[in-house]
Amino acid sequence: MIIISVYISGTTWLQEITYLLYHGGDTEKAKSKFLYQRFPFVEATLPLTSAADPPQPHFPYVLQMDHPRLLKTHLFSKFFAKALQVCGDGAKVIVPIRNPKDTLVSYFHFHKFNPVLGDFTGDWNQWFSSMFVRKKLMFGDYFDFYESWWEFKRANPDQVLFVNYEDMRRDISKSIEEIAEFLGKPISEDTLADIVAHTAFSSMKHNDMVCPSPSGDGPRDVFFRKGCVGDWKNYFSESQSELVDSLVKERFEAIGLTIKYE
Repeated sequence: MIIISVYISGTTWLQEITYLLYHGGDTEKAKSKFLYQRFPFVEATLPLTSAADPPQPHFPYVLQMDHPRLLKTHLFSKFFAKALQVCGDGAKVIVPIRNPKDTLVSYFHFHKFNPVLGDFTGDWNQWFSSMFVRKKLMFGDYFDFYESWWEFKRANPDQVLFVNYEDMRRDISKSIEEIAEFLGKPISEDTLADIVAHTAFSSMKHNDMVCPSPSGDGPRDVFFRKGCVGDWKNYFSESQSELVDSLVKERFEAIGLTIKYE
């Protein structure tokens, strides 16, 4: 089972939910191991067993894991298409998607905090024009990424579930039930309530087992910054908003991929 996402789109939130669905909603078990040890980041070199660990490649660890393996990646569909087709419906893929404007604002803040992504020190307008418009973001362009996975979904509809971040924010219980059905992991009302409470934004932000940054308010406030919908309105100029709208219309509407802003 793989969660595949673009940057800052609710990935960690969805990882924790998925782990709990695979383990009967056992929140104590989730609290006993660092998220990357339970749900490694395939292509990354990051701490594995605790946020204080030295970085190490996750892929060798992935190869040693027992099945079912829960994996995270930010890679395009071309890197997984053949393997997923061989596995068939036994391999499930969840793709969280957040509206591009909020995604870009969150990524801007994350980029300034994270030196691994590059030493960017400019303001929002500079970042938008030099990083997003010029397609210089790590892991590639937002629109290219989702277009690749949407095409894979269209060819393999039973294998891939797209989950809107905005739907999760509006009604997390309903979203969890839909994910559970897709994974074939039925849950009781009590288990659902436990998962909702455990994965609430405030709970996740202060959970040492899911925050991939060393303890401290600074890193946590960047990785779990606001988690809201609509913060883009505080950053985007009219021309920037129109550019993204045109890209959504040109790239997504033509293939039937819907973006939600509320």
